[in-house]
Amino acid sequence: GKGLLDHLGIENAHLMGGCMGCSVAIAFAVAYPAATRSMILFWPVGGAKYRMTGQQRFAEHLAYVAQNGLPAVVALARQSDKSFGADPRGGPWVSVIRNDPAFADRYAALDLGQYKRTVEGMARTLLDRDTAPGSTPEELLRLKVPTLIVPGSDPSHATSAACYLEECIPGAEY
Repeated sequence: GKGLLDHLGIENAHLMGGCMGCSVAIAFAVAYPAATRSMILFWPVGGAKYRMTGQQRFAEHLAYVAQNGLPAVVALARQSDKSFGADPRGGPWVSVIRNDPAFADRYAALDLGQYKRTVEGMARTLLDRDTAPGSTPEELLRLKVPTLIVPGSDPSHATSAACYLEECIPGAEY
């Protein structure tokens, strides 16, 4: 994003992120505060139910892998059109497996121990708190970017996630 702004000769821009995209907008603002004119964070992902559901999704995928192996994940992905959210057995790379035969072949041959550590690490870092992953509270507290936060209101976009961002981003409007 910063490279595109530079290429176009744009010094700063208004950013908008929705759902998980809030973490991308925030990461840009943390990395390039001078290039961030303002942010709108719409329905930030998060909440206790979101975190617990996400961690359970990764656990179900790893249980399926442990019982059936990675080739079975590839076979499942190829015969189904379901996303990771709809059927956790297919794992976080289900759409790539489905659409990239070379990737699917490499995936099926991965070392199971390394794969398990990678997926466990993903679950731990993507779902480490009840709000959007990425920037730390300390980074958010240093932001001096006008921010409007529009809270969500469902199990994946709890108001607590929006309140957290309001608390951590100085001067944010909720």
